[in-house]
Amino acid sequence: MAEGLLRHRLPAEFEVRSVGTHAYGGDPPTGTAQEVMKREAGIGIHHQRSSELTVNSIEWADHIFTMSVRQAELVAALDPRAAERTRLFGAFAPATTFSGLSADPGARQASLREVPDPMGGAYGDYLECMQRLEEAAEACIAWLTSGAAADAGTISR
Repeated sequence: MAEGLLRHRLPAEFEVRSVGTHAYGGDPPTGTAQEVMKREAGIGIHHQRSSELTVNSIEWADHIFTMSVRQAELVAALDPRAAERTRLFGAFAPATTFSGLSADPGARQASLREVPDPMGGAYGDYLECMQRLEEAAEACIAWLTSGAAADAGTISR
């Protein structure tokens, strides 16, 4: 959903790629994710396909945005040099209340700076996630288009 929002809203000179720590090569977004994005944001994401986080995908990226601290740790484990260009996407617009959902499948409750993972949840979980992603995307896009100051969205617990 974040990929769809960023692709739709960033200027054309920005290239967006989404990879996952639990991606299974080539799967489309869930039907619920597609439905929420189309119905609520008017953005079709049916063409997107999952791809796995790799050293090559890390090296390609100027900026890396993760939904959770654990995902940021996985990025750093693959390439320690990537830590300085890795940001928590949710830190651009921290939540004001806890969602009750986990940050990663089977993990602890998401912090206010993480984006909860709606995987396997109801329409409302995906909607809440998309709304959170929209807020973070707006702030992130402003950050990127204004020069990307080094301290925004940094990883901290």
